Amino acid sequence: EYERQLLQARLDAITSREDRGRLGQFSTPSDLAVQIVREALRLLDSREPINLIDPAFGTGVFLSALLRTVDGNQPVVATGFEVDLAHGSAAAELWSGITLDLRLEDFTAAGRPIWEDERANLMLCNPPYLRNQRIPASEKR
Repeated sequence: EYERQLLQARLDAITSREDRGRLGQFSTPSDLAVQIVREALRLLDSREPINLIDPAFGTGVFLSALLRTVDGNQPVVATGFEVDLAHGSAAAELWSGITLDLRLEDFTAAGRPIWEDERANLMLCNPPYLRNQRIPASEKR
């Protein structure tokens, strides 16, 4: 988590406020992510492997929180979507040691719902916060 937070700070420092606003990039605080994960895990069978989907992966705050919260005997597999190449590439390098399928594409345009193929049982996400005026009309439809 420490490395992830350093990475997040570095990416925030090199990305203008305007660009972050354009993409709706506002990272979830680590402590809040842990609280959300704890609540979500109450709904799952603790013996069942976790197949996580994060449609707005960023640097992986929810994956980090999940890995710090689950019992070490409960397998975790993750699929993340990230539209920002800088965040996606950096996150892929950070998380290279675990089972993560990080897709550099827009979750909403990915086609067939991923949970049909991959049997996802947990979706955690802090959706991008975009002002209505910044979303092109074609995407709103």
